[in-house]
Amino acid sequence: MLLQPPTVFAQIEMISAEMLPIDANQPAVNGKVDGIVQLRFKLTTDSTCGDQPTYFRLTFSDAPATNGSNSGITLLPSGQGGLRDIMGQGSQISYTVDNYGKADINVGSWPGNRLQWPSQGSNLTSEVLSATFNVKINASFIEANHNPAVKKISFYIVGWYGNHCDFNDSIKLDTGAVQGSKVKISGLKDVALTDRKTESDYMNVCLYSNTMEARLEFSGATQAHRNIFSLSNSAGSDIPYEVEVLDRQGIKKTVRKNTPNNGGDWSFSETDENCSGSGGWNMQLKIKAYPLSSTHPPGIYTDTMTVTASPK
Repeated sequence: MLLQPPTVFAQIEMISAEMLPIDANQPAVNGKVDGIVQLRFKLTTDSTCGDQPTYFRLTFSDAPATNGSNSGITLLPSGQGGLRDIMGQGSQISYTVDNYGKADINVGSWPGNRLQWPSQGSNLTSEVLSATFNVKINASFIEANHNPAVKKISFYIVGWYGNHCDFNDSIKLDTGAVQGSKVKISGLKDVALTDRKTESDYMNVCLYSNTMEARLEFSGATQAHRNIFSLSNSAGSDIPYEVEVLDRQGIKKTVRKNTPNNGGDWSFSETDENCSGSGGWNMQLKIKAYPLSSTHPPGIYTDTMTVTASPK
């Protein structure tokens, strides 16, 4: 009669993984935005699976892993939308597992601190656990396509359980970062004209939109006849003026009247909201007053111009 040794069995089984969509417009801290991952998994054993205590570990991977050793981690090269792009290799992630403690991992490696299950003295042979991961997503990854959309975030959570009878399982997590339209204009400033200098210097302006297209509208507080932009004094006299817009490609537009979308539509390749790669500007604006006549009494003529940028 041949006696078989008792089966040594340990298993980790992934049940569910979820991360709510990330608001990509939340303020980034050190280039990162926050996300929270919720994981449910099951641990099972019918023996001590080697020497007590028995440990489990969790980590992230770009590919699945099952029934393997404690390797099971795959990282795609940069630029392929994997963990290197989503979080950055070596980014530290902390997670807690119900009452079994807290661990930290770096993307691309297993955690150095493993968690023990079951607890010493416990008679548990199976238990469903919940883990909560606090992750930091690269804001640059979310905005990489420059389109208002849901940017897909996808990777695997891999679990390892056992000492001498290693067992891996993994589950794919798919979520998104909701990226709304974002537009910004900066660099606008006051200008002063005189009867001898009726044309301002160009002011350097940065126009940014994550759609890489934007629409401008100019609205003057003072309007003379036919909605023409005007400077006015306290006596009600008017001096018409116009706004000249010029981009880096030499495209020019002159705006004279208060009409919807009068500034036109603009396309550009700027990917930084402060135009850092273009010397701080990608457009120029100039104010040009019409020539004065003898009918204009001396005095101070003013207007307030509102410039509105909207995504297209």
